[in-house]
Amino acid sequence: MFELPIGDESKGLGTGHLHVFIPLWFQKSFGDWTSYGGGGYWVNPSTNRNDWYLGWQAQRRISDLITLGSEVFYTSADQIKGRSNVSFNIGFVIDLTEHHHMLCSACRSIVGDNLFQGYRAYQVTP
Repeated sequence: MFELPIGDESKGLGTGHLHVFIPLWFQKSFGDWTSYGGGGYWVNPSTNRNDWYLGWQAQRRISDLITLGSEVFYTSADQIKGRSNVSFNIGFVIDLTEHHHMLCSACRSIVGDNLFQGYRAYQVTP
């Protein structure tokens, strides 16, 4: 995966550099449940420190409209003198139609830096 630098670094919107993620993931679905996870290596030219990401997720389809999920993940320090973090994430997907989806999640660190982040996205699938 390639993360393109489209934000203004001077305003804290990105790093101004291309980032590359090299993943290895596994997935298993059974009935209304899906679980997946794995890890990967981030190449971060902007921080002078590459880092590791490991995580595992479980989700359950509640109805034809909603899927709920939760995740635990680990990130190694991505900066010199930085700290590793373990975080917990909970979220949902609303299937507006077969091809249009709304994704929302919130994440809180449980080990390492005191972090909170949220994510909201609109997804179009083929």
